[in-house]
Amino acid sequence: MTIILPWLNVGGIDLANSIINDYCLNGATEAEESWKNFYKPKGVITVCPYIPKWCKAENRINMKCTDHFPEVLKSDCEWLKHLDYDDDYIELHIDKIYIKNTSSENETGEIENVPYDYIIHAVIRANDDDSEPLFKAFDFTFEFVEYIKAFHDRSVIIHCMAGISRSCTLICAYLMKQTSKDFDSIFNIVKSSHKPASPANGFRRQLKLYSKFDYNIPDIYTFWNKCMNYSNSEDNAMLETKYLYACKACRASLFYELNVIPHCAKGKHTKNKGKENECTSIFIEPMDWMANLELQEGKINCKNINCNSKLGYFSWHGRTCNCGFIQAPAFQVSYS
Repeated sequence: MTIILPWLNVGGIDLANSIINDYCLNGATEAEESWKNFYKPKGVITVCPYIPKWCKAENRINMKCTDHFPEVLKSDCEWLKHLDYDDDYIELHIDKIYIKNTSSENETGEIENVPYDYIIHAVIRANDDDSEPLFKAFDFTFEFVEYIKAFHDRSVIIHCMAGISRSCTLICAYLMKQTSKDFDSIFNIVKSSHKPASPANGFRRQLKLYSKFDYNIPDIYTFWNKCMNYSNSEDNAMLETKYLYACKACRASLFYELNVIPHCAKGKHTKNKGKENECTSIFIEPMDWMANLELQEGKINCKNINCNSKLGYFSWHGRTCNCGFIQAPAFQVSYS
């Protein structure tokens, strides 16, 4: 997990699981009161089809069942009832999170009087695709984060599968509206804190258009039509890339020239006289389809599960090109 602001964090689903589980399973200890706010998340935004394992149907409180809210949730209930959002796109509920405390186990090992907390949870089952209208969640994300910060003095975790594209898109949308800065300025800030950040081209287009709408989307149909036509505009030319890289085996589209990290050869030579090492691979930004990025290093395979050809290697500690250039962290793809 990367801390973008004291009240705002970004990461992948594995990190979201571990952070919440650490909080829930460790229980209320004497040290808990001294924890910083970002270690005690009160809100979670899931931006992928897979929800965290602590979000269980039997522990959810439906936002429409207002008569059954516990007293402690009355203020949250009133705010959430009046929140304007697309409930066909965003599923909003409250998760009852049990805090397992070993001292509450009886002689038979059963849990008694288990303490619990509530997590306000928004689920957006978005795909990492250029046709995904993720802008529907831009204004909602801002209101959600601001509410948690102001009324609970606690943090929000925004996560997708790998913490690369979808979650970082919503992080950028929030910061753009908060600061009234354009996408490029905000993305540089996010990238400096969270190296894997790399919103898909379609999401970048939506974010650039979001700034042109003064960080407010009163009508989703107007915005979507503008977004569809934005590919023909002069501003969008900066987003388009000349080359698309594909898998040699199955021809599945993998990444664009925009995602390639350029580097200069160090001028090292092989043992063969006068022959300079030539680059046989390229370094790219981490992509949302890459698997096992929670590991320190591993293989990069084709995103087509029916192909799964080895494309290269990744290492968060860095890798060296045969020309002598060192890239860290490194996502290295072979030309062949």
